[in-house]
Amino acid sequence: SGGWYVGGSFLSVNGSSPQLVIRLEPDGSLDTSFNANFGTYQSGEVQTLAVSNGQLFLGGTFMMNANSY
Repeated sequence: SGGWYVGGSFLSVNGSSPQLVIRLEPDGSLDTSFNANFGTYQSGEVQTLAVSNGQLFLGGTFMMNANSY
């Protein structure tokens, strides 16, 4: 369906506060229906991502429940 996944550490994207990854529509607008639910996520940064068989995989540094992963 087109579009892009963008990972990183965001403060704001088009006025919203995403967590670690966003999806952009083919026209570059934010896909507001995409929600990468990270549960108890506290901080972190996506440094790499891949899509395989319809699944999105993220790599980076993540802080959840005071434990670093």
